[in-house]
Amino acid sequence: MRLLIATTTMITSTSARRRASSLKLRVHPWLVPEKSLLTAVNGSMNGVMVNSDAAGVTMYYGAGAGSEQTASAVIADLVDMARLADATPAQRAAPLGFRPEALAPLRVLPIGEAVTHHALRIPVHADAGALDELLRQLATQGITVEAHRELATADAGRELVLLTHEAQEATLRQAFPTLEALGCVRAPLRHLRVEMLAG
Repeated sequence: MRLLIATTTMITSTSARRRASSLKLRVHPWLVPEKSLLTAVNGSMNGVMVNSDAAGVTMYYGAGAGSEQTASAVIADLVDMARLADATPAQRAAPLGFRPEALAPLRVLPIGEAVTHHALRIPVHADAGALDELLRQLATQGITVEAHRELATADAGRELVLLTHEAQEATLRQAFPTLEALGCVRAPLRHLRVEMLAG
């Protein structure tokens, strides 16, 4: 898979997914495929990508900051307040499109339980065998690697970039101290989550 390095872009985003019995809510940097429309969102612009049962993937794009945009949002809120002042609760549109009773049985999934792909950047010494050793250690935790790439660094060392298959966050983080203690690893690793945007 050619997802690593050259074909990904980092974005900071909010991710919300509803599962059968939980809500997965996240705000942090992600690596996303470079061809995703989200990578074209720059400056004060905002983009929202929605994957729904009937319509599939749709995207909404527009200005998200600035004096006029902020004023428009404030005025819209004031108009809503005025229109709904005398309305009964049954006549009001629910915030986020959900009535509280619909969300009550759902729990917010702790980040440790979240399952996603992960990208690891691990500085290693310039000797053979580092990749095999790292893969063995990850495999003992049940974590497999989908793709990897080796990069040269300015200090004549090397950096291995690993893309995992889907793995639980807590399980992966438990492996970090063991990986960093290996003789082939010369500095703390760096970790980013990867969002494939495929459903």
